[in-house]
Amino acid sequence: METAVADAKSADNIAVANYAVIQFRTKRKFVKYVGSVQTVDDDEVEVLFLRERSGNVYIRPPKEDKSWVTRGDILQILSPNH
Repeated sequence: METAVADAKSADNIAVANYAVIQFRTKRKFVKYVGSVQTVDDDEVEVLFLRERSGNVYIRPPKEDKSWVTRGDILQILSPNH
């Protein structure tokens, strides 16, 4: 499955099936990933991380990469561009 993302929206209203930009802090810098929201639970969100194929097109990796993140880690919600 491929997903192209376009306009960014506020991360205030996170819902299942949204695509989102998630930011993590490593020892030296911040890194950003795109993921699909799987579950929303109070202050935490389960995300299936996607891999960039080209430009702004993302695909599901062969092996699922899911993780729970805090709402504060979500920078913005993306609109799918079919």
